[in-house]
Amino acid sequence: MRKIYILDYTVDVDCNPVLLATFVCILLVLLWQRVTSRINSLPGPHRWPVLGNIPALAGSQSLYKRLLELRKDYGDIIQLRMGPSMNLVVVFSQDLIKELLVDNADKTEFRPNWLYVPDTMFNKTGIIWSNGKHWTHLRKFAIHALKDLGAEKSNLEQNIQVETNYLISAMCKENNVQMDKLLPKAVSNIISNIVFGSRFEYNDPDFEMILNVLDYIFKHAGLHLPENFMPILANIMPNSEARCCFEEKEKIDDYVKLQIEKHKENYNPSETRDFIDIYLHHLNNANESNIPDKSLFHMIFDLFAAGSETTSTTLLWIILYLIKYPSVQDLCRTEITTVAGLRQVSYADKDKMPYTLAVIDEVQRIASIGPIGLPRACMEDVSISGKIIPKHSVIIPHFMSAHYDEKYWENPTEFQPERFLTDDGKHIKHHKAFHPFSVGSRTCIGKNVAEMELFLFTTTLIQRCRLQHATPYEPLDMEGVQSGITLLPKPYKVRIRDRSCSVGVERQISIY
Repeated sequence: MRKIYILDYTVDVDCNPVLLATFVCILLVLLWQRVTSRINSLPGPHRWPVLGNIPALAGSQSLYKRLLELRKDYGDIIQLRMGPSMNLVVVFSQDLIKELLVDNADKTEFRPNWLYVPDTMFNKTGIIWSNGKHWTHLRKFAIHALKDLGAEKSNLEQNIQVETNYLISAMCKENNVQMDKLLPKAVSNIISNIVFGSRFEYNDPDFEMILNVLDYIFKHAGLHLPENFMPILANIMPNSEARCCFEEKEKIDDYVKLQIEKHKENYNPSETRDFIDIYLHHLNNANESNIPDKSLFHMIFDLFAAGSETTSTTLLWIILYLIKYPSVQDLCRTEITTVAGLRQVSYADKDKMPYTLAVIDEVQRIASIGPIGLPRACMEDVSISGKIIPKHSVIIPHFMSAHYDEKYWENPTEFQPERFLTDDGKHIKHHKAFHPFSVGSRTCIGKNVAEMELFLFTTTLIQRCRLQHATPYEPLDMEGVQSGITLLPKPYKVRIRDRSCSVGVERQISIY
């Protein structure tokens, strides 16, 4: 017997040449597998024991920005180890995102139900966090429910028009309005009509509670929470943000339960007033559906959350860019008054206002309020640009990288609404590198509602108000900050001159 030393292996072997040759072949195969595995593995930063790459992301106020920094070092597909075992893959650029979410949609449409915070909050149900056939049934159900409730009909438009009047009236009553508190109320009242069958008064304490909860969750329930990767921290960390998110969501759940009980008092099975009536109809005919009751209950939260925060945040960005570029605001106002005069703008006017639509789209592109998409997961290996994303990886599409992709956008850091216009001045409705509502099979089901809201709120504000920077000696910060899920504009102040108020009255609006 003789000891043979090859690579990292030490073994006693018989000096039989055949046995020795077989052993060497096996070791060569192992070596080849190790080498090819390293060649095919995705690049990424150094991993720490147990923590993995959590330290590489810790302390970054804006996660999307930190990921862009890593992109400079490691390329358009990077791999991070979050905690002891979770694999996170971030994908950049329009072409790779399309390949990931469109060309491989059947492999990447899943949500990772092993992320602790969203999995605990949504319990693998609802539109946002369910998977497979369950998700397919819920999505179809929600789309049909929205249609049945008139989300694509004239009564939705009327509700938005009425709410814009309430909004401007509220702006006129206050000398110093917190716009980031007022706009969410106006926007949330649209989805409130759909879900609860009525709007809230802006000073309603329940309304304040709901919006405060949503604001907290959107700011604190992001992917950055270490509890997502090491759940034990939720129990041992004092004031765990994950635990606080769970407690906050329970407040909305309790309110929804109360509204369901109130609806039961005058429920008429032959009449559908809102989504809660649809929920009650389902309870009374549970044998006709394959959708669990808890899924519909969670869907109420999904609809309200998705239909509130993102649209109001987009409007805050739109106002910021309108005061930053007053000439753009003037061009929009000229177009709006040419088409509508002083009458209420209608959604049918939009095809006659291509420049205003281009401005709205350009703000959504350059601001990218959802700079990184909600996490996806692959249940099998996925090949992207010749590289393998291992199965059971958490996948993050970096949508801002597509919105700033120089292959598709000339001078992407510049605000140029004209990039959404053809040479003859028509609005470009579908740009292949533009994803404000995600892309692929998980595209937002409320896209049509949000587009109508953005158009009618924006055009009415421009038509009836002149928006100006209240402190022109202070520079406007156009970068924003990602405190959680969305990218928010930093505080700024607006001075408005509103023709619907008494002539010559000006109001200063503070956006905090």
